[in-house]
Amino acid sequence: MTKWMEGADFKTNIKKGADISKYLTSDEVDECLHYDYHLRYIDTIMARFCL
Repeated sequence: MTKWMEGADFKTNIKKGADISKYLTSDEVDECLHYDYHLRYIDTIMARFCL
C-alpha cells in the first residue's frame, strides 16, 4: 500500500519483489499483466449491448 500511495508503478514493484521473482520471471510477469488477454472478447460484448 505504501508504494501505491507514493505513486510507484505496480509492474515494476512486482518484478522487484523477492517473493514473486522466486516463482515468475520478468517475462512471465509481463504476460500476466498484459491486458490484451483480458480484453479479447470486448468487441463481442459491446456488440451484444449494442454499444
